[in-house]
Amino acid sequence: MFHRQPYCGKCGYEGPDFMWMWHHMWGFRALVQDLATLELRTVEVPDDEVFYRREGQPEAERERKRDAYVAATIAGQLRDGERHVPHQEFARFAPEGEEQLPTDLPCPQCRSLLLWRHTGIS
Repeated sequence: MFHRQPYCGKCGYEGPDFMWMWHHMWGFRALVQDLATLELRTVEVPDDEVFYRREGQPEAERERKRDAYVAATIAGQLRDGERHVPHQEFARFAPEGEEQLPTDLPCPQCRSLLLWRHTGIS
C-alpha cells in the first residue's frame, strides 16, 4: 500500500505521512483538520469485516455498511473543532517526473495550498 504526505512547497511544512487507502488486514488512516489552526493529523480506521466481499451480499449493501463504519469510526475520534478531510481534497496524482499537484488544503503555517507526495510502499 502506498504512503503519502501533504507538504508545503513554500514554507517547508510537512503534514502526517500515512497510508490513506484501505488495505486488507491493516485498515488505513483518515486525515482530519483543525478548523481554527488548519493543523492536520490522522486517525486510525482499523480493518473490519465490512471491507470484505461476502458471497451473496450485494455490493451496494457492502458499500453502505463500509461507509457507515468508516464515518462512525472517524467521528468517534474527532476532537472539538475538527473535521474529516475527504480524500478528494488531497489525493492528487501528478504524472511521474512532473510537478506535484496542489491539494485543496491550505498550509497551517503559511496558508499556501499544500502539495501531495509519495513517501513509500508497505
